[in-house]
Amino acid sequence: MQKRTRFKSPLRDAAVIFLCLGTALAFLFLFWRDLNRSTTRSDKNHIATISYKNRIAQRKFSDRVVWERVSQNAPVYDGDIIRTADLAQATLHFSDGSSLDLYENTMIQIAVNKEGGLEISVDGGDVQVASSADSSLALVLDDGSRVTVDAGASLEAKADSSGARTVEVKSGSARIVTGSGSLAALQTGEAVSLEEGGEIQKRPVTVTSLPKELRLLLVQDEESGAGAGKI
Repeated sequence: MQKRTRFKSPLRDAAVIFLCLGTALAFLFLFWRDLNRSTTRSDKNHIATISYKNRIAQRKFSDRVVWERVSQNAPVYDGDIIRTADLAQATLHFSDGSSLDLYENTMIQIAVNKEGGLEISVDGGDVQVASSADSSLALVLDDGSRVTVDAGASLEAKADSSGARTVEVKSGSARIVTGSGSLAALQTGEAVSLEEGGEIQKRPVTVTSLPKELRLLLVQDEESGAGAGKI
């Protein structure tokens, strides 16, 4: 009995390869879109939009456990938790005209109180906030202190390596109440350190470090071997 020899068709093989590649690319695209998709909600009104630079920021809804990457100008809702990683920065623009800058390794939760005012809880990291000209807002720091930022004011709250907080008023006025009940009223250019035990220590405003949004380049002098810093 004579066997028939079957020759493989190169066209059929090419079609199978292209079909497999097309399927893989389609699943890769769907995975990328799902990874970078920002969820929107219809049960809450958004109170801010978020933009970021250098690296991504992440958001978690208050009633969920999953973190998601946020897209540029994504809506932010009441109760949302936002966090940034190394070298990441993000800015929130609120509907009332207030703004909030988050620097790297910072986590906050945004809430609207019964009176309709903004309350921002800060859990580590550094923030800079500017309230609108018509309304004040409150920062609740991780040491239990509450900072009320008056309308039209701006301030910066920073944490050092030990976790101690420094609050500096850039413009306008603010009031601080620590967890132990200590009070302080600050005006433009004033700064305080929040010590352990709830004590408030006023400090002179001096430039001890560059702002976090700036980068220092070190230029080496070939002749003298000295370095010169440039911004």
